[in-house]
Amino acid sequence: SLTHDAHPFNYWSSSPCEEFLPPSQSAISPSPHPLLQPLVSLQLHGRPQFQPQPARTSCGCKESMSFYLHDFGDISNCWDIGIIERLNAGEVVIGDGGFVFALEKRGYVKAGPWTPEATVTHPEAVRQLHREFLRAGSNVMQTFTFYASDDKLENRGQSLKISYFEHVEEAEWAVQVLKASGKPVAACMCIGPDGDMHGVSPGECAVRLVKAGAQIVGINCHFDPETCVKTVKLMKEGVEKARLKAHYMVQPLAFHTPDCSCQGFIDLPEFPFALEPRILTRWDMHAYAREAYKAGIRFIGGCCGFEPYHIRAIAEELATERGILPPASEKHGMWGAGLEMHTKPWVRARARRDYWEHIAPASGRPKCPSLSTPEGWGVTKGHAELMQQKEATSSQEIKHLMEMQKKSKGPHNCRIMAPAKKGILERLDAGEVVIGDGGFVFALEKRGYVKAGPWTPEAAAEHPEAVRQLHREFLRAGSNVMQTFTFYASDDKLENRGNKLSFTGAQINEAACDLAREVANEGDALVAGGVCQTPSYLSCKSETEVKAILKKQLDVFVKKDVDFLIAEYFEHVEEAVWAVEVLKETGKPVAACLCIGPDGDMHVSHQESVPSRLVKAGAQIVGINCHFDPMTCVKAVKMMKEGVEKAGLKAHYMVQPLAYHTPDCSCQGFIDLPEFPFGLEPRILSRWDMHAYAREAYNTGIRFIGGCCGFEPYHIRAVAEELAPERGFLPEASEKHGNWGAGLEMHTKPWVRARARRDYWEKLKPASGRPLCPSMSSPDGWGVTKGHSELMQQTEATSKDQLKQLFD
Repeated sequence: SLTHDAHPFNYWSSSPCEEFLPPSQSAISPSPHPLLQPLVSLQLHGRPQFQPQPARTSCGCKESMSFYLHDFGDISNCWDIGIIERLNAGEVVIGDGGFVFALEKRGYVKAGPWTPEATVTHPEAVRQLHREFLRAGSNVMQTFTFYASDDKLENRGQSLKISYFEHVEEAEWAVQVLKASGKPVAACMCIGPDGDMHGVSPGECAVRLVKAGAQIVGINCHFDPETCVKTVKLMKEGVEKARLKAHYMVQPLAFHTPDCSCQGFIDLPEFPFALEPRILTRWDMHAYAREAYKAGIRFIGGCCGFEPYHIRAIAEELATERGILPPASEKHGMWGAGLEMHTKPWVRARARRDYWEHIAPASGRPKCPSLSTPEGWGVTKGHAELMQQKEATSSQEIKHLMEMQKKSKGPHNCRIMAPAKKGILERLDAGEVVIGDGGFVFALEKRGYVKAGPWTPEAAAEHPEAVRQLHREFLRAGSNVMQTFTFYASDDKLENRGNKLSFTGAQINEAACDLAREVANEGDALVAGGVCQTPSYLSCKSETEVKAILKKQLDVFVKKDVDFLIAEYFEHVEEAVWAVEVLKETGKPVAACLCIGPDGDMHVSHQESVPSRLVKAGAQIVGINCHFDPMTCVKAVKMMKEGVEKAGLKAHYMVQPLAYHTPDCSCQGFIDLPEFPFGLEPRILSRWDMHAYAREAYNTGIRFIGGCCGFEPYHIRAVAEELAPERGFLPEASEKHGNWGAGLEMHTKPWVRARARRDYWEKLKPASGRPLCPSMSSPDGWGVTKGHSELMQQTEATSKDQLKQLFD
């Protein structure tokens, strides 16, 4: 049973073989943000406290489950008021998101078989994702049992010990089995407006499912929200025409799919490893939720591609109808209100609804199309190519598939292990590849634990389980540096522009160090204590004052005995030099990264002079992080390297770029792009882009290679897999991947198995599915930097008059 201490709903869900946790008063007595109190109180007054008494089986499972959701074959139990009672009362029920895609990116599910053994092998990862959806507003926890039937678990060589229906006939059979339990049954098909794979219309499908015993019918997966809502409307018309009654649900993809054929996104050439340009923004989700509600659908959720921030957007759009906001909204702000606390004035100017409703986000991919031509081979149930088997796909079968597309060479193999632990300079001196971690602030913002605008890391103290889990995912992906989650953890930033926190800077920094060390000790990882630029510098405070702010963080890092120190995310070389001078006093190795491009820092320092100043100040490792895409950052580090060598100095080099395409950036990088920070989805790099980045960085002589904003665990895994020959081992998470998509050999569809090769993914130019959006943007940026009045920071919240001036 899953609960969350700060969740305002007394909605309870059960999963097989989990111990029941009795509800505590804290579960229904939250301490929400003051602005959310009126909405939350409405919900609390409308729900009586409950005392569930679950039955037990001999194995400890609860026998009594509330209802079945057989779009995934999942079971969920809502104790207080059942699913049918809620829907009969006209309540909005919000489902959760896409577990298989989310956990594949986090390193716990293998693409191809898509099976859910992570519930047994890594329950902490599944539990954490449940928690994130719960915080985001879901009040149905679907058990992660997608493709958990015995025949699927043994299909095509998937060896394990331990609703998704394309054909209405099979869905009917499933309903007939489930209704025997006496529980409410929901039935979802993964079809579009054209009907199932044998041409049965959506209306007829719905009628057959209702007659079979389903009280809730709908659509999940395979198509985008607009298409799925349209299909549910057709279902509704068919049921009403047959004079039957049902409730309706929809759980679509989080990808734009206007160019799909009848089998949906699995026919798209980007499926499943290059769908990033198609990811829906949170604002797309607002539109989806409203359209679904207007269509009379009251069970609204998501499937593949849906992350917690997508579900939060649904809950926020329907907050008025539900009378509540989810707990994760305290880390968001409706329509980007949190941006009022951003340091840059042009970003504060985006803190309004009309800006995000009207944006047409660019993809940053000028050579890629907006639409694709679906593949699909016109085969369905009964065709020889769709016959499944327990044996692994043979080399002869693969050859046959390749003949139907193109021939290619297979992936190489490396052992999955790690070398003995050594210090950072020992590793770099020996020429070893050190892989950093990814972007904590962006990843945790999407998971509901960081607020965009201030971007501060109080989650280390507020929600340590979320930070710990992300560290673990990067460790499994191949990172051997755990950076403390202390970005913007200086006292002046924690108090900037009305940001009010219940934790001190020291508490946040100490918690972050403890979490990083705990996870680092689980593998071959070092702990790096990190500091970054300060509002004090932007506000023209003195060198002494800025250094005093940084020294407070440093005192914690010394106390916690981190392995080395990183000064990162500095726009001005002067402040970076001050930071290095403070950090070097500890005697620990110091790395220094600027967030600049080839044109230099914000005061137009020549690129060649920048790294020399850092090295002379005491940095043994210099490089670039954030603000620009990988190739731009690698180019900037090349220039740094030339400058250091020209000065007759020595250093090691590192790079931790964005995971976004930014060819259209100006000198301040992606924060000038109109899509920053809430419309960047079309720009996300694929795992194959990361292979190219890792190789280019290595060829440049960079040996500390990681990521910053936008980097998820699957991106880091791609870096580790590309450099596996040099490192001599693959990361743990590669057991759930297969180099260059080898796991697709286990997919049920033959045209997807044909994509299990390197040359397919290397040559693919992924479409965005956004025919009305551009590939490039015009950066905003107001030409201001340190010393300009618009960049002066303050402890008070941004006033209405200040916002009006920015909007004007």
